[in-house]
Amino acid sequence: MDRRTGYLLAGGTLMEQLGEHWVAFSPLSGETHLINDTTAAVVESVSREVPVTLEQLCASLAADAGVMPIDAEDLVRQALQMLVAAGLVREVPLPRAAAA
Repeated sequence: MDRRTGYLLAGGTLMEQLGEHWVAFSPLSGETHLINDTTAAVVESVSREVPVTLEQLCASLAADAGVMPIDAEDLVRQALQMLVAAGLVREVPLPRAAAA
C-alpha cells in the first residue's frame, strides 16, 4: 500500500448487515466473508468507478469515529489488506498528479 495506489470495489461485491455483523460476498472467489464494522465502513467508502486513496479512506473513517486520520490509518490498512486478499477491493495505480 503506497501513496500511488488507489482502491476500487471489485465488480459484483455485495455487502449486507446480518444482525450485529456484516457479510460481504466476492464473486471473484465465490466466498462470503464475515467482516467487522471498521472493514464494512471501508467497503462503504470505496467506489466502483473512482479510486480512493488510503488518505481519503483514513479521513472518512476518522470523521465517522471522531478521531484523527493518523489514528485510523492502522485500522484502514488492516481492513484494506483483508479486503484486497479476499477479492472484495482491488488496488489500482493512480496517476502521479492524483497521488501527490
